[in-house]
Amino acid sequence: MQKGWPILIFLGALLLITGCSSGRSVTADDVIAKLEKLSIEAENPRKVTEDGDMSLKPETAELVRFELPSLKGSSATEGSENSGFVLKDIPSGHIFIFENTDDLATMENIYEELGITLEMFRSLTYAKDNILLQVPATMPEEEFNKYKEFIDSL
Repeated sequence: MQKGWPILIFLGALLLITGCSSGRSVTADDVIAKLEKLSIEAENPRKVTEDGDMSLKPETAELVRFELPSLKGSSATEGSENSGFVLKDIPSGHIFIFENTDDLATMENIYEELGITLEMFRSLTYAKDNILLQVPATMPEEEFNKYKEFIDSL
């Protein structure tokens, strides 16, 4: 029976190590790589790195933007110039990867408040762990559910 203890201890330690390391953080690069392999609409996914590229980009998050050409003409706004928001030709979605859930909740609230204040800024959002998905509210529900499944798979 004593011969089996080292093996049991080794296997227990191995399970503990692999269990702890499997919760690795998702990065913007992970999201982009996975988006490019899936059959959901997410054209030209890219990491947003500069504040001028997205006026609502928080400092405590990585951000991936992707285009949604099928919603062209049905949605609103993003971008920023000297005067504030400007209309873009192609609507886009965003995936935020936050360092903490408090900042995620704050950003989700900002999108909700924007949509209440101005209908053209209304969004659909979905949060899981430290990840927030935001797409235009004009996206059909069955399509939005595909993006939620994508977030759940990360």
